[in-house]
Amino acid sequence: MEPPRPFLTGILEGFYGRVWSSETRRAYADYLARAGLNTCLYCPKADHFLRKKWQEDWPAQEWRELLDLSALYRERGVFWGVGLSPFELYRQYG
Repeated sequence: MEPPRPFLTGILEGFYGRVWSSETRRAYADYLARAGLNTCLYCPKADHFLRKKWQEDWPAQEWRELLDLSALYRERGVFWGVGLSPFELYRQYG
């Protein structure tokens, strides 16, 4: 029998206002690993591709940066994910 899996602990970048810099996001990979935390979710409200433009593809450079960030967190043993918050999606359902 497998031991129970740990629950998610970490950081949720999911707020309104100024977004973190790329350097800050990279630094959090080491911080979370050192602190024994296992999760970072990228979902800032200012990222239009997670909100108003959620059905569009990210520009290639931004997509590459997200992939690189994901790889860095994975190397540190920290789960990294993206949180989608489709802007005004509820209007499509009457």
